[in-house]
Amino acid sequence: MPGVALASEIRGLRESGPETDILFLVQGNDVERRILDANGLPWRRIPTGRARRNPLRMSWEMAKLTWGAARAFGCLLRRRPDAVVGLGGYVSAPALLAARALGVPIFLLEQNAIVGKVNRWFEGSARTLFLPWDPAEPGQRNGRRKPLGNPVRTSIRGVARAPQKEGPPTVLVLGGSQWAGAINRMMLRMLPAIEGWKARP
Repeated sequence: MPGVALASEIRGLRESGPETDILFLVQGNDVERRILDANGLPWRRIPTGRARRNPLRMSWEMAKLTWGAARAFGCLLRRRPDAVVGLGGYVSAPALLAARALGVPIFLLEQNAIVGKVNRWFEGSARTLFLPWDPAEPGQRNGRRKPLGNPVRTSIRGVARAPQKEGPPTVLVLGGSQWAGAINRMMLRMLPAIEGWKARP
């Protein structure tokens, strides 16, 4: 979704400037296809690998990563982009490897409080790593890290806030990626300990 928000902002600048060609290199799962197609964003499927503890599985994942980087290399070689934006996560690794090999400028978006593995691996090759917060720790600050905030889609920014209501506050808890299930289970265990909490029928 941050990538969709960024692409939407770039497309919005076309009216006052030269046309910008945008292409997403993705794993091509159902969620990615549905979101990108719904927003009219072109995409190409490339294989990708991820870290595994099992040596045999790791060998297979590294083979997929290599094949994905080769596919991304060919795609970038044909299109000659001015920049490649990594959105974080293992899915972006093949495209970032190809961009680094071709000398294409790399920019990284990080949406989490702790910078993910792939963004840490490629930070040294990137022009800028955009963070959702202003780093307070001296060790987190360097010339490449810039506070940006999370890119948010226009459709969300335009939603009116619900009017204040009487009674206890409403708390929205949500998680994404690999920890969503753990956060949901933790909240379900905590709810009975909250004073005055009642389950909805």
